[in-house]
Amino acid sequence: MKRYFGIILIVIFSGVSALLAQYETFIDAGELTFHAKEQAKPITITSRNPEIEALAKKAFALHGGYQLSPQEDSIFVFRLTEVKQNTLQLIIESGWPRQIIYQTKVTGKDFRETVLKTCDLIVLKTLGIPGFFQGKLAFVGERPPAGPKEVFTSDLFFTHVQQITSDNSDSVTPRWSPDGKKILYTGYYRTGFPDIFQIDLQTGNRHPFATYQGTNTGGVYDPTGKRVAMVLSSTGTPELYVSDARGKAMHRLTRNNSLKASPSWSPHGDRLLLTSDEMGAPQIYQISSQGGMLRRVPTNISKYCAEPAWNPRNANLFVFTVAVAGSFQLALFDFEKGTSRFITQGKADNLEASWANDGRHIIFTRRTPNARHLYIMDTETGKEALLSSGSFGNASEAHFVYAP
Repeated sequence: MKRYFGIILIVIFSGVSALLAQYETFIDAGELTFHAKEQAKPITITSRNPEIEALAKKAFALHGGYQLSPQEDSIFVFRLTEVKQNTLQLIIESGWPRQIIYQTKVTGKDFRETVLKTCDLIVLKTLGIPGFFQGKLAFVGERPPAGPKEVFTSDLFFTHVQQITSDNSDSVTPRWSPDGKKILYTGYYRTGFPDIFQIDLQTGNRHPFATYQGTNTGGVYDPTGKRVAMVLSSTGTPELYVSDARGKAMHRLTRNNSLKASPSWSPHGDRLLLTSDEMGAPQIYQISSQGGMLRRVPTNISKYCAEPAWNPRNANLFVFTVAVAGSFQLALFDFEKGTSRFITQGKADNLEASWANDGRHIIFTRRTPNARHLYIMDTETGKEALLSSGSFGNASEAHFVYAP
């Protein structure tokens, strides 16, 4: 019975479209604002090496803060010159006539790392925030023909995709350790019920992380990689727990009869967000990482709010999934303002958001009746770009890490 109860938990918070019939959409017009798009900076990228120029342009095409433009219309010109193998000279020019405002040399382990490392540095020097181009994804893939869900990893450009699990049973919700060396995921392959497993990507070894009686889901590292939050139903109801990085020293944070799912750490690791139906329908709650009272976050946007993801650089913001107008969309909540605003819209479902390291872009799943693909979005300009190709198959539940 305990295992069966956990399956109900997963279905309730998994984003199934049929749930829309259960929760009438509620929108408070006084709180709801749609995304106001900021302007992207026009830029020019040049290099005598066409491969360097092509990769740099491909990278900046993903970034909503920039718009590739003719040189005469650009605020910045980025000149990338190959000095020697795996070393680039970077020159940033601005103004008219053009003046050099920054220059340096960048060295990487190989061609690709050198170019992307240079592009990340450009973002830091021109926007004042980290670049994300060297980031990696862990995600759930279903390769054609249709089969079970397995965990994959990839760079942002889907040029180096690697299958991590081959369980021949669903493997879901992969989550990186902050150093990019380990992945936690929920798997069904041993018992047919959800347990949490940890994979060491350096050795390829996998071991059970949480396999208690009942269901074990939602394993996610804190920002330091020293603690893991998860939802366990070993007591008969799903409760939020925190352990050390080995799955030991388990500490129970919640004690009530509500369903709980999808914990997310604050940037400083002092609080957690999670989904709970304590008021009868899924809403977002927060709790101290030491335990205490669950406090509902007043999103005031829908009777179905789930899948919170706390911004890694700004503790005032988190993104979450909302049921509205017959679909699932992504919204952004601001603690300081006490308001929510939609950042996606349309007929397709947009859900399962994960922040990039810059605290500005999100990677999310776009779901239609026939496919699931991964997209990246700039939450400030609203610009979107497709990451996963249709030839791969279905891709969903992405989690981002920046650990070059």
